[in-house]
This record gives sequence, C-alpha cells and structure tokens, in this order.
Amino acid sequence: MYKFAHMADIHIGAHSNEFLKELEIKSFNKALDKCVELQVDFILISGDFFHVGIPDLDIVHKIVKKMMELKKLKIPIYVIYGSHDYNPSSKSVIDILEVSNVVKNISDLKEKNDVIELKFIVDTKTGAKITGIPGKSLGLDRNDYAKLDKKNLVNEQGFKIFMFHTGIEEFPSPNIDVEYTTSLSNFPRGFNYYAGGHIHQRKTYVKDGYGPIVYPGTLITGYTKTEIVNTIKNEKRGFYLISFDDKIRDAKFIDLPLFNGKYFEFDFTGKNSVEANQELEKLENEDVANKVVAIKISGNLAGGNVSDLNFQKLISVLTDKKALFVDINRYSLTSTKHLTKNFQNSDISLMETEAFENKKNSVKFSRKLLNDNNGAKTARNLLQRFRQITNETKSVADKRIISDGFEILNLTEISKEKDN
Repeated sequence: MYKFAHMADIHIGAHSNEFLKELEIKSFNKALDKCVELQVDFILISGDFFHVGIPDLDIVHKIVKKMMELKKLKIPIYVIYGSHDYNPSSKSVIDILEVSNVVKNISDLKEKNDVIELKFIVDTKTGAKITGIPGKSLGLDRNDYAKLDKKNLVNEQGFKIFMFHTGIEEFPSPNIDVEYTTSLSNFPRGFNYYAGGHIHQRKTYVKDGYGPIVYPGTLITGYTKTEIVNTIKNEKRGFYLISFDDKIRDAKFIDLPLFNGKYFEFDFTGKNSVEANQELEKLENEDVANKVVAIKISGNLAGGNVSDLNFQKLISVLTDKKALFVDINRYSLTSTKHLTKNFQNSDISLMETEAFENKKNSVKFSRKLLNDNNGAKTARNLLQRFRQITNETKSVADKRIISDGFEILNLTEISKEKDN
C-alpha cells in the first residue's frame, strides 16, 4: 500500500503582516513534517503554491530549507501552476525550484495543430502516473481544456492522477465566476484521482466515469481576511491523505490546527458613535492572549461619524493583551450624518468631483498625470468609463476595462519614458 498527500492553494507570500507571514511558513513546514510522520510516498500541490510568480526570496529560502529535508528522504513534491503563480511572460519561482530538483513541475503542455497533448510523469517508487493542466488567470486555461487530446490519456493504463487548478461548471462555487470555469466533459475520464485546486473550500465530488474529484481547500488561510474569519469559525485547514495500490483504498482529511481565535460581530444601526465606542470598549475585557482576533462591524450610525470610533486604541489594547493578530472589518459601517451630507447634492458628478478634490493632496505619485488636479481629473475619467453599463460578458468587460484604463492612464507614454 502506498500513500500520497494532496494539498493546494498555499499562497506563500500573500500577506504583508509579520505574524501572517510567519504563519504561512510555520503552517507549510508543519504540513511537510506531518507528511514525513505519515510516511507519504509523494506530495501533490495543485496550484497557487505561491501567491505570485516571484515572491519574497527570504520567504522562499525559509520554506526551501524544509523541502530539502524531504528531498533527502526521497519524498518528491509534484506541482502545477495556479492562477497566481503562473507567469505567462517570464519564469516563476517554481521553475527555479524545479531546476534545483526541489519540486517536479508536471505542467508540460505541448500544442500542435491546435491540439494540446499531455505527458505523464511516473513516480518511480509507486508507479503512479501523474499529469494535468496548470491554472491561468482570468480563466484562460479554458482554452487548454477545450484543445486537450483526451484519447491517449484515457487509454493509458495504470494508477492515474489528474492535477488541475480551476472551477468546474457542474460544481458551482459562490466565489468563482462561471465564465472562468470549465466543463467536466473537458476532463479526461477514467482517472483514479482528480487532484484539484483553486476552490478555497474542502470539497469532494463523485461523477460516473471519473474517480473522486477533490479540492482540499486552502492549506493555511488563503490570502483574504474572510478566510481567517472562517478558520476562527472552525473551518478545517489541512490536506488529504490518500492510500492506494491499483486503486484508492482510503482517503482522509488531515486537519492542521493553525491557531486559536475569537470572532466578534457588531451591528451599530441606530446607535451613535459614543454608544458604539462603549460597546467596543467591552472587548478590552476579553481574554485574547495567544489568539487571533477578528471583528466585523456593520450598520448605520444614527449619530456621529465612523471616524469617531477609536479602532486604533482597541487594536493597541488587544495587542498589549498578547493577541497574536487583530483584524477589524468596518467596511459595512456607515453613518447617517455622512450620508445626509453627501446626498444633499443630487448631482452625483459634482459629489464625485468634491470627493476627488478633497483627497487629491493626500497621496503623491511620480507621474504628473496622477497628481493634484490632473489626478482628480484622471480618477473621474476612470470612474465614468468603468461604470458604463453594457451587455458584455464579464470576460469581454474585463478586457475592455483594461484597455480603457491603459488609454486613460496613458501607459504607452509611460512605457516610452521608461525606455528613455
């Protein structure tokens, strides 16, 4: 009996906060230690190993040290690109790790006469045959699936694993636009295991003609504050452990607890800013030592402004009480006073102009186009162009917005200046 670990969406390098940066490294290293303890024969990482193609090299150095331990133990790590660490114009850090024999990148697509052929990589110890399609941003990998020569893949004998990093139309996810997914009919049938990534939730699907289609979810906390909240709310993080010989014999999820946390939610509708501050001050009596704290605040203040709430004081007090990390989400909080002031003027263009004029001196850029009066004008032009209502599909709209943005920001001229 053999065993492999399946993980995905690790997003190393996603966070700038020091605690979260260290958590990324600590959690990944903990997962590798667990793989050694469980005596896995190999590891699969189904995309978005890194948050960007070339992350902070200090972080890369720290995780490579642990990966080298697995290399010495002859536990190979097979990876594919995800939508974040795929780089169409240059090499990714994954390519560097492959050259160093730290990982094996199975993203090997060969296109000829508008047909894409895939090759299998055979794991030398177990004989498992591994192939797959890497993820690309904006669903561009849909074209690869549509062109895929599935016949040879289906006819291949042996224990087969298909790695992928995309959403599947037949299994909709609330966080993935259907236009950026692909149909299961574009996947080769008859594989023993389909090792998915891109969906940051743990999901397993069963469909006739296919082996289990598995998303392990994000290994750590993904790259959004929402996923940190979900972790606090006991959404499990970890990877799948699969036991097999000529077929799958067992599958279990390995839970890797990352931290203890506390979550608080407030709706301040009908309260004034003084009352809201009094509610928040009650949190100062909470036991938050060695915990991650997430606070969500919503509603419409009946009096005072959102800026009257002393969020920085609260963060400071909770940090002094040894909270590991404090996140306050207040983006759904408004104030009646603020709204009344803004909507006294019914001309939205004048409201926008006033807002941009008020903020134009609060930031500085190296380009004259983005500063002072020019910056306010550019911001208005961008906003007016981007909110145009059309009958376009999302993908077409995305391309139009990018094109319009380049035009308004005069990026061609900026590029010429750099060249000079």
